[in-house]
Amino acid sequence: MPLTAPVPKGDFKIIDPGSYIARCYMVVDLGTHSEDYQGTISDKRKIRVVKRKIRVVWELPTELHEFEKDGVKKEAPAVIGKEYTLSMGGKANLRKDVEKMIGTTLTDDEAGAFDVFSLVGMDSMIQIANKESKQGKTYALVQAIMKVPKGMVCPDAVNAPVTFNTAEWNQGVFESLPKFIQEKINQSHERRDIVDTGKEEEINPDDIPF
Repeated sequence: MPLTAPVPKGDFKIIDPGSYIARCYMVVDLGTHSEDYQGTISDKRKIRVVKRKIRVVWELPTELHEFEKDGVKKEAPAVIGKEYTLSMGGKANLRKDVEKMIGTTLTDDEAGAFDVFSLVGMDSMIQIANKESKQGKTYALVQAIMKVPKGMVCPDAVNAPVTFNTAEWNQGVFESLPKFIQEKINQSHERRDIVDTGKEEEINPDDIPF
């Protein structure tokens, strides 16, 4: 019997490099994750650090991509996201990008009180670049963010606004999220109750509060 492979019906369209007007329509709390420490340590030990993560997603209203759903061809704006550590420290990438989006420098008190969910609905200019992964696959990423120039107007929103907080679990919203975001959330400490020793603790599902 021959072994055949499926042929994809269409290639995923990569957003071309350039500057785009964009609107944030989604901010998702991804929960707390362990990752390898990226700094320099004298004794070269492998250190794991725990960080809470979020994902911010923008739609590009001027970049409409065609897709097919239930046999019907439709158009929707291209979307692109960026993952951040949930930190508003002076050197944090999230704080730097928030300040660029709102066009002002925050004091530490203002930064600490800033509600990241308030980014939803905010317009920005974003610079997109293309990179190639180790597997040879090209992907788009947000390279820079800035405030929309005076006089430039972002087209009306297409996607409905979405916010998700792991501390206020909403199953309906969770199920509406893209699968890769659901998987990321399910890998969080909040969902898997991982003990940060490299071992996974067996827990009773009835003990999970969400």
